[in-house]
Amino acid sequence: MEQMRPRSRAAFSVPIIIVSTVVAVACGASDSPEEPMAQPTEEEIQTATQLAPTVPLGISVNALMVSLLDHASHEIWDVQVTPPETDSDWQQLEYHAMQIVASGTLISMGGTGPADPGWAASPDWQEYAQQIRDVGTRAIGAVRSRSVEELESAGDSLAVTCEACHTDFKPDLPTEGLAHTPHYTH
Repeated sequence: MEQMRPRSRAAFSVPIIIVSTVVAVACGASDSPEEPMAQPTEEEIQTATQLAPTVPLGISVNALMVSLLDHASHEIWDVQVTPPETDSDWQQLEYHAMQIVASGTLISMGGTGPADPGWAASPDWQEYAQQIRDVGTRAIGAVRSRSVEELESAGDSLAVTCEACHTDFKPDLPTEGLAHTPHYTH
């Protein structure tokens, strides 16, 4: 039986370099720093939503509000007191704005709380969920353009939406024993 000779590192390196180059080109790698991703159109979002399988939320809307939406919202609202100064500050605000967008979608589905099915079935609830998503999208744009003024405006709109929704759906705070205390840190 013929004995196999071990290949040199160079023999393995060439195919790896070729595959890496093909993957980088296919994924759109470029020499320019941080190109912003194109935002999907409303039509693309609707199409993706219709095609996506529905996965139940698995927690109550109240738990989602306290742990995700309320936390992210306070970070946006706090810009009026402590404006972002560093790239890291702006990046954190973008993450929180994205959480607001996601929260708008998630609360539209309802959850495991006793009132959640009724809320999710309400056209008014769906409108508030859409407003939250839209304000989050505005906040992302404000962060990406580094506009404190636009971010404050988005935060003000978010506060109006939250207060109106709570007046209509949840005037008694807290429910299910969940409250936003203490304020989370990053």
